[in-house]
This record gives sequence, structure tokens and C-alpha cells, in this order.
Amino acid sequence: MFVRLGFYYRRSLGEVLLKQRGNPMSGELISDPFLATFPIVAEQLDVMDLVRSLWVEKLKSYGNKKREESEETAHFREVYVNTAFVLYDVIPMPEFDLLNPQVLAERFAILKAFKEQYVTNTDPLKYLSTHRCKPVDIFGQAIDLIGRHAID
Repeated sequence: MFVRLGFYYRRSLGEVLLKQRGNPMSGELISDPFLATFPIVAEQLDVMDLVRSLWVEKLKSYGNKKREESEETAHFREVYVNTAFVLYDVIPMPEFDLLNPQVLAERFAILKAFKEQYVTNTDPLKYLSTHRCKPVDIFGQAIDLIGRHAID
């Protein structure tokens, strides 16, 4: 269901690790909100379903013209940062728990309101300006190559 989205993540990560770094053996932090949060957000099925549906709508708006994979990946990154990153890092939501129907209902209400605003404005700013938000932790935007969500 989300395999194509994982492909965009792996492609972007490969480009950053192999092409954009001067020394591949360097231990420097790589700050990228998409690459840092995608593995964590991928475990939240409701957010991933929202991202997938918005991505499919965006692809339909492009029509049937053939695009390069790198161009498609760049467009997906844009959609992800405007949706899933905002939902994960900026909007306070209850922790995802598949076994708790009350939490799922609260999250569904937040996601529904966000999607309605996003579809009409194609930008999360309108939603963010009318709802309480958390400050972004810039130190949490580094790619974790050895943690729980590390690449194997």
C-alpha cells in the first residue's frame, strides 16, 4: 500500500548519502525533515493513508504526462513536508495506538480537519494559523542511521 512512498524515501536517502556528501565516511549530522521523520511517520497508518491519498490526488492533477523519477520524488517530498511532517512535528496529536478507539477517533478528527483545509488551500498555513501548534525541534531533524528506525 505504501511501497511507492517508501521508494521515494529510499531514493532521496540514497541521493543524500551517496551524492550530496563530500566524504561518505563522515559522521556529520544530516539535517533533512523528510528523511528524518519518514521512518517514524511510516508506522502511523492513518497519517500515511492521508499522505498517500493526497499524493494520488496530486498525481491525478498532473495528468498522464511521463515524469522523471527524480522529479516525481521531489514532488512527493514537497507533499510529505506540507502534510505528514506538519502533522507529526507541529500539530499536537495523541500518540498513535491502533488498539485504542478513542485515540483513533481523536486523530481521525484532526486528520479530517487538516485534509479539508489542505485540499482547499494546498498549503498547511491556513490550518496552522487557526490551531494550536508545537514549536519545531530543529535538533530532531537529523537522519538517525543507528537508532530504532535506522536503515538496514
